[in-house]
Amino acid sequence: EAIHEGYADVLAILMYDTDIIGETARGCAFGPVRDWSVIEPAWTSSQNCACCSPADPYRRAEHLVIVWRELIAQLRTSLGPTAGLDKARDLFVDWSLLVTPDPYPRQLCPLGALGRPDRSVRDDTLIEVLTADDDNNTLSDGTPNIDQICAAFEAYGITSTYCPDSAGTRCVVDFDGDGRFGMGDIAVFDQWISEQSAQADLNADGRIDLFDRLVLIDLGFACQ
Repeated sequence: EAIHEGYADVLAILMYDTDIIGETARGCAFGPVRDWSVIEPAWTSSQNCACCSPADPYRRAEHLVIVWRELIAQLRTSLGPTAGLDKARDLFVDWSLLVTPDPYPRQLCPLGALGRPDRSVRDDTLIEVLTADDDNNTLSDGTPNIDQICAAFEAYGITSTYCPDSAGTRCVVDFDGDGRFGMGDIAVFDQWISEQSAQADLNADGRIDLFDRLVLIDLGFACQ
C-alpha cells in the first residue's frame, strides 16, 4: 500500500509550503504528480491524483494528507501564517517520532495510523497528535492546540473524548455520550482494555494498567 507516499506528501507540503507535489515531474500527464489545492474534501476524492487509477492504493493515503492540510489551515488561522506553519511542522516531527517505532502491532513504520485497510487515519491518530502536542503528560486538561487539532480531525468525522464538545467543555470520561459519568462509561473503558486500545491509556504513559483506571475514577468525580 502506498501509505508512505501520503506521508511523503505531507512532509513536502510542510517543508516547501506548497500543495503541488512533483511540480517538475514529466512522466505523469506532463505536469505535477498531485495538486492538493484542487482536492475534494472527502475520503472518496480522486481528483487530486493525475496518475492514479480508481483502484490505486495511493487513494488510501489521501486521508492522511487531507487531515494534515486541514490542521495546517487551523493552526495558521489561530497562530498566524508563519507561526502556524512552524507549529504544524513541529507537531508532524513530534508525531512521527511518537509512532516510530510503532509500539502497537499494526503494520510498517513510520505511520501508526495504519489500522484500517481502507483508511490511513483512524481515531488513534488523533490521540497520537494530541499526545505530541501535550505539554504536561496528561491529556485530561487539554493541550495547547487541542481546539485546532480536534477541529481538523472532526472535519472528517474523527473525534475523541478528549476534544471539547459543542459548548467548549469536556467531561473526558463520558465515553458513552450520555452527558455524565457512570457505569456505562466504565463498561466502555473495560472494553477498550480488553481490546488493548490506546484510548484506554488515560494517563498517556504508553501503558494500559491500573493507573489508567485510577485516572478514570479521578476524572469521573471531576465530571459530577
